[in-house]
Amino acid sequence: MENRIIRMSGNGRITIPVEIRWALRFKQGDVFTVERDGNHIVLQRAKEPVDLTSRVVAEHSLAVSRTPVEEREAFAKGVAEEGAASLAIEAADSMND
Repeated sequence: MENRIIRMSGNGRITIPVEIRWALRFKQGDVFTVERDGNHIVLQRAKEPVDLTSRVVAEHSLAVSRTPVEEREAFAKGVAEEGAASLAIEAADSMND
């Protein structure tokens, strides 16, 4: 694949080149997971709800054992935080349109 140089905006946004969007069939509204791998960013389309929450659950998991109630509470908190972040992104998008 040919390397492309793109620029990040002041609010941290980047644009995926159209050729890549077409080839991977990305469309507006698609949801992605993003993670850091050393000096690289890995961006993947989220396919299942578990993909959307796995990072949040991992961040809220502790090395100590939890009761089932504590696990459900941590999961609910993570999902709520992820939902709030998604709504904030959507609100920012609508303000920029």
